[in-house]
Amino acid sequence: MTLNKQYVTLLAMFLITGTADLRAQQKQTDIYITLNQSLALAKEHNISLKVSEEEVNVAAYNEKISFQEKLPDLEFSAGYNRLANIKQFENNGLLHQATTYDVPNQQYHFTLGLSVPIYAGGRIKAEEKIATLKTEVAHLGHKKEERAIKLSVVTAFLQIQLLMDQRTLIASKIKEDSIMIKQVEALKNNGKVTKNELLRTKLQSANHHMILSEVTNNILIAEHQLATLLNLPSDKKLHIVEEDLVAQEPQTILPLESYLTGAFEDHEEIKSAEQQILIMQQEKKLVKANYLPQVNLKGDYGLSYPNFMFFPPEPYLYGFGLVGLDLKYSISNLYKNKAKMQRVKSEISKQQYEAIDVREKINHLVFAAYRKVLEADERILIAQEAIAQATENYRLVKMRYINKLSLISELIDADNTFLEAQSAFITAHINRRLNYYQLQFAVGKM
Repeated sequence: MTLNKQYVTLLAMFLITGTADLRAQQKQTDIYITLNQSLALAKEHNISLKVSEEEVNVAAYNEKISFQEKLPDLEFSAGYNRLANIKQFENNGLLHQATTYDVPNQQYHFTLGLSVPIYAGGRIKAEEKIATLKTEVAHLGHKKEERAIKLSVVTAFLQIQLLMDQRTLIASKIKEDSIMIKQVEALKNNGKVTKNELLRTKLQSANHHMILSEVTNNILIAEHQLATLLNLPSDKKLHIVEEDLVAQEPQTILPLESYLTGAFEDHEEIKSAEQQILIMQQEKKLVKANYLPQVNLKGDYGLSYPNFMFFPPEPYLYGFGLVGLDLKYSISNLYKNKAKMQRVKSEISKQQYEAIDVREKINHLVFAAYRKVLEADERILIAQEAIAQATENYRLVKMRYINKLSLISELIDADNTFLEAQSAFITAHINRRLNYYQLQFAVGKM
């Protein structure tokens, strides 16, 4: 019996110690971050941004490669062969015996060659310009991806903030439910209300507990989503530091025209569309270059053995060099290039239309985001009025219920209306800030 007691005591101590260690470990893995810290972490660790950065690096290397095309091509070659004697067929050729000439039984050479492009019809400069423009487009794409990730982080952060505020609201309401249940139980014990009214009150509290459970689970999901955006290790548990959103909201909104002007000047999609037009114009120069000749300066110098410049070959090492011009002109391009020229003209026209389309889409996005901010301001004012009205309505209905002048269903309806008004007020402030960030994103300044 004593051994069993000791065993139970040791087991209890182990469980208590293990629980304490687990809690300590949990504290070590928790991360509490603000919105600005979230944005900084996303910029540093987000996988999509790293992919975009590598795309910029690839474009930059392609640009370097393009600029190296105008550098001289310098190559070295060497060779070694075993040789047989030369048989020369004289007179009637193969019908008579050949004359044999002895040659050295081995051959080797070392050659250094040089080629420098002198003229290519503008092809080299056009390719360099295209590579430079593509690097700029890659930078614009990276900027766009970075802003999109920022907006995703802001959206996820504010979603968590909204859920946490809703959880606080529901938890407060559950405490009020407990007080209400005690009051209804007292009224029931005094015979002033029926058991059905007490059950309705408890059912209301149960519904609030279910909502609290759902909101708590949604917080965990939203926190995991934010942690994924930040590329945090799986052993880290993320929590946000709640902020005073009301204090941080911009008090004034600029006129719509100022946002549109900023978007047309700064938005990377508009700049990228303009760069694509310039790229196709350079592609047109490449096609034009097909009509023109290519001229290269060439030179070679080598050492060879034996000397085949004489016959029979002499067993001496000799050096020989040359320098000159190499001209190449494709006659077939005179008829093959016409379709290519028509295609590139159509591509330029297509890019010009796409640039116009991008501007129109940006114009609409800015307009829609601007209207959403104004709508959010209106919703905040309406929500404030609704809270005042719902508060007064709940107070009056509760007094009537205590005095047995109203039913429990009316009190529950008033309570739900008050809860909805508070929830709408919280949501309105969260959406106001999110709409403002969306406006900045549409303008291209986020």
